[in-house]
Amino acid sequence: KKSQIEHILDLPDTYIGSIEMTQLDTWTLDENDERMVYKTVNYIPGLYKIFDEVLVNARDALVRSGNVKHIDVSCGIVNNMFTITVKNDGDGIPIEIHKETNVYTPELIFGHLLTSGNYDKGEEKIVGGKNGYGAKLANIFAKQFEVETLSPKDGKLYKQTWSNNMSVCDKPVIKKSSSSKGYVSVTFCPDTSRFLGAFED
Repeated sequence: KKSQIEHILDLPDTYIGSIEMTQLDTWTLDENDERMVYKTVNYIPGLYKIFDEVLVNARDALVRSGNVKHIDVSCGIVNNMFTITVKNDGDGIPIEIHKETNVYTPELIFGHLLTSGNYDKGEEKIVGGKNGYGAKLANIFAKQFEVETLSPKDGKLYKQTWSNNMSVCDKPVIKKSSSSKGYVSVTFCPDTSRFLGAFED
């Protein structure tokens, strides 16, 4: 009998797709000519999927609140680890303890499997995610995963870090804030050892 996290890590195809380098004929941006070109690219579907899950979370904030003006994505090497950051400038996540679970809402969203605000089958589906995995898959396939959110409504700044494929969860650091601008920032370092062919060159 495996735990949920063990099952996800041992059978990644079920959750994020292939973890092997794959060729795909697709449209892509040629940055030199600043135009779209159709060509063959090499990519790892599972690695793309965990990035997409975090990006979809940021886009959902736009759909829910309408206050998101920017979604910023950056990537690079930080402390010798490949790192991706996705940040939106929306309302932030409510920084409060969820009544039913006794866990802070940001921790529930990013660190507890099978939790979702999209389970209502009668609701029109205009946001991503419905199965309770989402960005938690990026956390599970990461060496380190960090969420930081500022909620002007709550007057608080919340920061929390997970490591070792979501197996270690640090206590959140919560500070008072008088800022009127909210945001959610997710930074994660994919566990490249779990993706075959990642960064071999």
